[in-house]
Amino acid sequence: MKTLAIFLLAHKNLEQVLRLINKFNNPEIDVYVHCDKRWKEGYNALLSFQNDRIFVCPTRHEADLDSWDLVKPPLELYKFCNKNYKYYALISGQDYPLVSVDTLLNNLKSFYPKPIIDCVHYDDAEWMYYKFNRYNVFKHWSNKINKKFKKDNFFRKMLKAPFLLVDKIYCRIKTPKKDLNKLGMELYGGSAWWILPNDVLNYIYKEYESNAKYIKIYSKTHTPEEHFYQTMTMRYISLHQKELSYTPNDIISLKTFPYFNKEGFAFNGHPHIFTINEFDYLKELSQNYYFARKFDINVDAKILDFLDNYVK
Repeated sequence: MKTLAIFLLAHKNLEQVLRLINKFNNPEIDVYVHCDKRWKEGYNALLSFQNDRIFVCPTRHEADLDSWDLVKPPLELYKFCNKNYKYYALISGQDYPLVSVDTLLNNLKSFYPKPIIDCVHYDDAEWMYYKFNRYNVFKHWSNKINKKFKKDNFFRKMLKAPFLLVDKIYCRIKTPKKDLNKLGMELYGGSAWWILPNDVLNYIYKEYESNAKYIKIYSKTHTPEEHFYQTMTMRYISLHQKELSYTPNDIISLKTFPYFNKEGFAFNGHPHIFTINEFDYLKELSQNYYFARKFDINVDAKILDFLDNYVK
């Protein structure tokens, strides 16, 4: 059994994606790539780079933020892979490693079989309140309107108003939180990026495939990629506690650092792009994190050169 399968979600910047893949050139690691369905040229190009350690998933989704379609790619990759790994790491094509492959593998071997994932318990005062407070039933139409009209456009507001009104009325009657609680689900959330052991991910995949009632409910929540895997991980631990060598308190904290709080910039819900100006900051982060996000070679490629020289 190999130590690690990298599940890489890619949607642009072929050169950067290939550079990232090459960082995992080790017999203990295989890389499985999911190309966004809209990135046709990238998908076709990556197919030519397949070998005995790089695999491109033939099933593709339009992995939009805040949608159930962003939950699907890791599970498609799990279905596609040979399942002969201790750990599965979900990363983005705009992530980059802060530690060497040897350090990563040695740490994972010492952690196994503990999950590496953020798991914050649901609380009405926490950031997850909105995600479970209303169903995301109008997401498809809302996205279509958003793509057609700019943010402050009058017609955009006018077209979305009826959906928002119905949504507000509906959430007084039914909410994901109420429905999931009725099914005995404990709710958790955290970052969308994780490193999960084989038994946990296998359980999640089987539950997803079963299309159980609570899975259907989750598919209609807001930003499910930030709470589905967390809730399922904790559910697995709860159901199998007697068989496991660890408890929920032993879960390892997130090892991917998203750059949300950049000095001089307001928080906008999306990670900022690291540049050469943050190199010293990244060196500090490397003491606790394996990956950072995000990077863009079209904005600053030099930072990747500096990281390559620093991470040996």
